[in-house]
Amino acid sequence: MKSNKLKTIIFSFIPLLILLIVTELVLRVIYFQRNNNEPFAIIALIKKINNRKNDDGTFTAYRYVRLKEHLPNQNLSIKPNLGDIKDSNKLLNKDYPFLTDANGFMLPQVEYKDANFSLVFMGGSTTECSFVKGDKRFPYLVGKFLEKNTTKKINVYNSGVSGNHTYHAIDLLINKIIPMHPKYVVLMECINDWTTLLFEGTYWNDNPTRSLIIDPNKLVTINKDEWAHLRGKKLVMNRAFIIDEFSKAQNTFIAICKTNNIEPILMTQANRYKNIADEDIYENLKNKLLPFGLTYDDVRLLNIDMNEEIRRNAIKNNVVLIDLEKEIPKSIEFMDDIVHYNDRGSMMAAYIISKELIKFIK
Repeated sequence: MKSNKLKTIIFSFIPLLILLIVTELVLRVIYFQRNNNEPFAIIALIKKINNRKNDDGTFTAYRYVRLKEHLPNQNLSIKPNLGDIKDSNKLLNKDYPFLTDANGFMLPQVEYKDANFSLVFMGGSTTECSFVKGDKRFPYLVGKFLEKNTTKKINVYNSGVSGNHTYHAIDLLINKIIPMHPKYVVLMECINDWTTLLFEGTYWNDNPTRSLIIDPNKLVTINKDEWAHLRGKKLVMNRAFIIDEFSKAQNTFIAICKTNNIEPILMTQANRYKNIADEDIYENLKNKLLPFGLTYDDVRLLNIDMNEEIRRNAIKNNVVLIDLEKEIPKSIEFMDDIVHYNDRGSMMAAYIISKELIKFIK
């Protein structure tokens, strides 16, 4: 009798004991997460185990591919830095809402649960449009236009990330976009590719913001100047090499899309590179380029060649081209700096893109 009572007491305490153990583990995880400032404590724990220093000061850690995307479910405000404001004519030092969905795409967006198909915009900051009002960003406006003027329900996503070049887009395409099975992917890359190739000499570099692989033993402190490690060095521009590398990257992107039954669409990049530069643009670029031994005409002609290569690649691969560079005037009215849209410029881009897409999306 006493034995049965003892068993009952012991077994009644087992659930409580399990609860106490689980609670302790959860509290340890939360504590660990807060101390390591990581979105997931388990990830931080793995990093802590892998990133132990060796006697020579190096890390025993895995290298990993940089998936250059926005973090999911962000709901915050960002301010332009002093460099952004200095480069721009009208950009204000104020908070700009910055929101992303559960997959790291920019919000707002047009999305249906029962969509007929999806369309994804890929590119750098000129696609991201972080300092354009949310409802004026061209990917969102294109979605609203298609919603109103077609018989289809089309999900439209903005995958733009500041600083991204074509190989970042390829990584995102393979690891994030293909599983979504979109019907169309629109790529706009130009200036981030040629700046990366001009300054670093290759897409495969150790630049803190432009690299394709993260190596804990080659990490460089990120500051406001992503080219700080090159200051004081004179650069030699090899235009033929840069164009060829860019072309190979674009053709790789196109081939991956086609292999996966995605229709790629190429866009040229609008800009304010005039034969006779606007004074504000000229002074700004002169101060940036002169220390590297470069001139305004050096980069203006390179940018022209890059956009022309996009046109050639569209023809060669039989894909749709949307020629924003030819359609949008090189004016402060539409771009506050050399390439970034203001609200009006983004709205104009949306109109041009929509006008082209509606020709084959019915």
